[in-house]
Amino acid sequence: MTEFGNLMAEAIAKANNDVNNLVWVDKKGNETPMMQMTAKQLQRIYNHAQDMLYNKSYKTLGKYEVKKNIQSTNTKCNAELFLRYILYELDNFPMKTNRDVLEYLNSQRIQGVGDTTNISVFFGTVPREFANLTLIDLIKACLRAESFNKKLISDKFILAQGIWLTNSEMQNLTEYDENGNKRKYLEVMKERLFVKGNLKVVPNGLSYADFRALINLDNYPKISDLPTSTLKLLRDRILLLLDNDIDWHIQKWLKIKANIEQIAIEKGFKLKSKNY
Repeated sequence: MTEFGNLMAEAIAKANNDVNNLVWVDKKGNETPMMQMTAKQLQRIYNHAQDMLYNKSYKTLGKYEVKKNIQSTNTKCNAELFLRYILYELDNFPMKTNRDVLEYLNSQRIQGVGDTTNISVFFGTVPREFANLTLIDLIKACLRAESFNKKLISDKFILAQGIWLTNSEMQNLTEYDENGNKRKYLEVMKERLFVKGNLKVVPNGLSYADFRALINLDNYPKISDLPTSTLKLLRDRILLLLDNDIDWHIQKWLKIKANIEQIAIEKGFKLKSKNY
């Protein structure tokens, strides 16, 4: 970087670190300089920042709790996939049903094996994608009682992934209007699936089959009832994207929280932390 470039970078960094440049943006987009806020106003936005990160209320979960739910759902999907792997893909595997696996695992618990014991202890070397599963994860999968809240994967999030149709899907979605003109694929898709909102064609978008599988999920889909293809889609793509997205939001709110704390120090205010 040139000397001028270094000076510019330093000037920008200084401006970014200047407390007088820190603003609070409300839901309507209105900006208020934090340095102009009273102690009461600063505490109010500090409470909000804490809620956005740590709240455990079901209606407004904080980002850290959402992250836990994402990771929990990923584990549930993965445990079900492992169960199907050992029952249906392994040659000469002695156990043939969920009950067989459950009885074997429970026998291990009776002998004192802990619930957090890695499944490799019981099944030897397993494919890498299953390496972090534990005894209790597999027991829950055997019981076929696991589910998750569809709100975790909103329609808005699904739409944001975009669409990339295969050739066969294009043929399946080909329709003509009353004048004999070919209709747009996305228009046909949204009509068939009763979807509203913006949908774009992007090279790394979802296939029509994957998009339909996600949009048609029940409000509380039962893990054991989902097709293997949907479980893999969730584990290998959707939940990873959600986890990455929530990490971005966590960092954003941590930064906002730190900015408020910096302002409070500058103004001599004492902020109160909430208990969750």
